[in-house]
Amino acid sequence: METTKRATIYFDAHAHHISDMVNEAVQITLAEDADDLRDAEIRQTEESMDFEDFIGALRDSGRL
Repeated sequence: METTKRATIYFDAHAHHISDMVNEAVQITLAEDADDLRDAEIRQTEESMDFEDFIGALRDSGRL
């Protein structure tokens, strides 16, 4: 079963600038998702840390 769907949006000629804005917003969102996926892949090998330990390490280093 296919889980993706295609959508096509048509605008009147005088509203074409809205189409450009929608395209730009979609491109920005997809680029952010690609960045998040890349970062998640890079961090897969990082050791996990409890939140309290993380905050303690930030305090100990003077960053918090």
